[in-house]
Amino acid sequence: MPVHSQHPEPSAIDEAWRLRNRDPEASAALAEQVVRQAATEPAAGRARVLLAMSQYRCADYAQVLEHLHTALPELADDPLWLGRAYLVLANTSREIGAVEQSAEYFVRTTELALSLGDGQLEAMVVHDQAESRGTLEDVIAGYREALRLLAGVGDTEGQCFAEYNLAWYLRRHGAAEERREAYQLSGTAARRAAGLGVVDIEALSIALGAQCLIDLGDVEGARRELEAATTLLRRTDRSTSILLTVDLAELHLALGEPLAAASLLADLLGWDELTEPQRVLVLEVLSRCHAAAGDHAAAYQALREHVDRRQSVQDALGRNRANALEVLHRARRAEREAARARDRVRTLSATLEDLQDATQLMWESSVRDVTTGVYNRRYFDEQLAQLSADAAERGEPLSLVLLDIDHFKVVNDSFGHLVGDQVLADLGALLRRHARPSDVVTRYGGEEFAILQPRTPPRRRGLRRAAARGRRRLPLDRGRPRAGHHQRGRGLGPGPHRRPVPDPRGRPSALRRQGRRSQPGRRRLVDPSTPQRGKRCRADH
Repeated sequence: MPVHSQHPEPSAIDEAWRLRNRDPEASAALAEQVVRQAATEPAAGRARVLLAMSQYRCADYAQVLEHLHTALPELADDPLWLGRAYLVLANTSREIGAVEQSAEYFVRTTELALSLGDGQLEAMVVHDQAESRGTLEDVIAGYREALRLLAGVGDTEGQCFAEYNLAWYLRRHGAAEERREAYQLSGTAARRAAGLGVVDIEALSIALGAQCLIDLGDVEGARRELEAATTLLRRTDRSTSILLTVDLAELHLALGEPLAAASLLADLLGWDELTEPQRVLVLEVLSRCHAAAGDHAAAYQALREHVDRRQSVQDALGRNRANALEVLHRARRAEREAARARDRVRTLSATLEDLQDATQLMWESSVRDVTTGVYNRRYFDEQLAQLSADAAERGEPLSLVLLDIDHFKVVNDSFGHLVGDQVLADLGALLRRHARPSDVVTRYGGEEFAILQPRTPPRRRGLRRAAARGRRRLPLDRGRPRAGHHQRGRGLGPGPHRRPVPDPRGRPSALRRQGRRSQPGRRRLVDPSTPQRGKRCRADH
């Protein structure tokens, strides 16, 4: 029968994933340990997917869905493993007869594989979905496509399974040419699996090759393959051993050795691990073995037990599928609830961002001066206290630059407060443009501005040079103002006006000359630590 597999994970995944095909029992044991000890949801969810894969091999579909029902919410932010969980769900849904759900999960897995750019996951969707195709020819075409994709991404372990499954269906198709291809594919799968240490698929491929040789009439070749497969029997896991033993019995029966076949099957019936469906299969083959050996009484007894058990198996299978469908329904409902929860989280996150933006705007409006765009006096007081304390604690300097606009009252009286506000706005923009990131530029009051400069000594040449450079950038306009411009004092930039502005003194430079004659302290840089406080400070160059 065909074997299902998921593709191998790179070295980052845990040992349980690496062993899922090479040693399924060890993989399941490790996964159970991870579930018990996992500190994070994704780790537990991944382990449950591995346990679901293990239960799928045993056809315990209700248990598969129980594991996945728990795992899906844990894998909400783990798209790769969520895709793998969907792939197991797709296969399980198909086995229990939920065809529509199976198709839906195959589509979801494909979408995740494409969004992740995971070629291996995409190839395995094609591989596992091949069995869901309508005709035998379509199934074979699906496995051929899967084999091509797996080879393209270098997934050698996945190629083993695709080659085995393709060979199994080619032999079933019945044509001699396809049986020869099946034999070649089974040999390739066996050699590839031997190189990877996947004993189960190696043994099954060798047994399949022996069956192909019997179909082609090569009895001696079939006996050699039978011996090789028998040698590997004891190295396979219990689930594979049951399948392989039935295959070996069929080979003995085809080679005219019904007693050897019956002996293998009789031993198998004593296994506690044998499930009821497997027991039904073994009894059917055993009945044919006894009949071929001429023991019709034993054949009848085995066939009668086979029929009795088959009915109970069908009933149990029906109950199992009903339970599995119920679990699938709950899993789908949990998915919908998780999707709604994720939508609520996204909505709350967006609302929180809006509130944060609004809070930031409110804070900015509370500490910004509306006219100039620089910080206001309240913020200056807070920062002066904070920066002074920080400077004292760290032993670092803190400088304060105070400046104002000469004759600003004259500007307001002569040109109006709108022009005065524009002057203040231009100066604020200029100060912000030339301030360092660490500087705190504020409007101290009226036409006065204050700049706090952390880690800047008052006597530092760079500070005086920067102040002088700023002064040179704030000259008075020379000449009579032109239409469309307003008169500028220090720190005034060009701004719009609805009509030409006359010189309030009748002369182009009246404000400057008046300032020099009557107010020696105007248009100057004053260092309070310099003894010559009333004299102009020359900028250092």
